[in-house]
Formats: sequence, structure tokens, C-alpha cells
Amino acid sequence: MYYEADQEDPWGYGWIGMTGAHIEPYLQRTSFFDHPVAHYDKNDDLSLLFIEMQRAYVSSFEIRDLALNHVLYKLLAFLVVHFPNSSHSDARKTKDYIEEIMSYCLRRIDEPIYVQEIAQYTGLNRSYLSRLFKKETGYSLKEYIWKTKEEKACHLLIQTKQPIHVIACSVGFEDSLHFTKTFTKKLGMSPKQYRNLKKEREDTDELKRT
Repeated sequence: MYYEADQEDPWGYGWIGMTGAHIEPYLQRTSFFDHPVAHYDKNDDLSLLFIEMQRAYVSSFEIRDLALNHVLYKLLAFLVVHFPNSSHSDARKTKDYIEEIMSYCLRRIDEPIYVQEIAQYTGLNRSYLSRLFKKETGYSLKEYIWKTKEEKACHLLIQTKQPIHVIACSVGFEDSLHFTKTFTKKLGMSPKQYRNLKKEREDTDELKRT
């Protein structure tokens, strides 16, 4: 491949070499990772960073590595801001949304949780949010909300002697009858039956060990 600069307005170019375990992940946040050429004419910031890098390179030995690393991180931050990798950003945003939804369900596990309030909390359209969550986790939002409550309820049934109505309140059910009906529908047995079954199995296992 052959390049030739304009005779009246020649361009210039420079190279910046960088190595390190984190360089590749940093560059993956930019469009340069897949397409290493981009046009930039907003201001002189990029050119100034190159000049700053050159000055750091000829600085005294005692501070050269620090000066070069300082400018390198400034350059990487500049590239991420001005030449973002849109697919990476979208993936990051999706992951953040999913993690925030899961965290929200755990924080509010002792309260009734509705899909609409999660949509309002995240600022996303309800239908879009539901499709996104289903695609990323395999669960619908309603299924996941129940899943978190079911796991805590089962833990309390096995590990504590709390009455059913107290456990129901602990997972956001104001009506213990509603909790019992939902639990029975999902697990095929009532909370009391589940507790008794687990207790019988524990007793059986204990006898086998003795």
C-alpha cells in the first residue's frame, strides 16, 4: 500500500506503542480495536496529547515511566470518550441494567415488587425491559421476582422455626394465604409440607451417618 502526502498541505503521523495486561481491554472500549483508523477534527486535543507524549518520553529518567503512564491513561480516556465502541457500550449498559434489577429485587425482597415499578426505577419502557431481561437471563421479570422470594422463603422454612405468616411477610406477602397458594402452585406442595419434607430428609440423613 502506498501513501503520498499533499504537496501544499502535507499530513504528519506518529506512533505510540503501548503494552500491558490491561491495554487490550481498554482498547476494546474504543472503535480502534476493530477499525484502527478514524477522522478527528473537533479541536487540537488529540494533537496536544501526542505532543505531551513526546515530552514525557524525553523527560528525566526518574520520572519518565510515571510521565508516560500519565499521558497514556489520558490518551486512552480520550479515545474511549471520542471514539467509543458502541457494541461494547451497549453490552455494558445491558449488563448494568440486569445487575441493577437483580439488586433491586434483593433489596426489596420483603416488599411487594411489580414489573411496572422496576420499569419506572430503571427508566425503561416496560415491554422493552421485559424482553431485555428475558433475553439475558432466561427468566421473565415476574418469574425472577418470585424466584428471589422463593429462595429466601425456602431458606427460612428449613433454617428457622418462624411461623408461615412471618415468613410470608419476610418475602413481601401481606396475606399469608396468598403466599401459601403461590408457594403451593410453584413448588407443588405447601410451605408446611415443604418444611416437614426437608426435616424428614435431614433426620433420615442424620440416622444414616450415626
